[in-house]
Amino acid sequence: MKKHQKEIWLIDDSAASNLLNQKLFNQLDPKLRVKTFTIAEDALNSFRGAKDEVSTIFLDLNMPAMDGWDFIEEFKAMKQNSTIETRLILLSTSMNPKDKKRASADDAIEEYLQKPLEVNQIIELLSY
Repeated sequence: MKKHQKEIWLIDDSAASNLLNQKLFNQLDPKLRVKTFTIAEDALNSFRGAKDEVSTIFLDLNMPAMDGWDFIEEFKAMKQNSTIETRLILLSTSMNPKDKKRASADDAIEEYLQKPLEVNQIIELLSY
């Protein structure tokens, strides 16, 4: 069964990664709204003002200024005052077992995926 996805956000300091992932999503569903951010703070500011539901956020861990872990802490604090339901999926090149363990211990994080993102992962996660 296909779930309705209102909007997908890709947060990664690599514009090339964002572009490739955006193309994957749009190949599966050309009507899907995909927003990309290369700066985590910009995504948080957009989330503060979001009126529509952000269905799923794919977040890179290793970014300059605000990394993925810092984003998660800010995001969790903001979600306490929001009615927007959002799934948070980490998408990282990190193979550090400490990152995986930390992610699995955090209830805000639904999945921890290794880059690159693959079509079969998108299909499974978004129920296409």
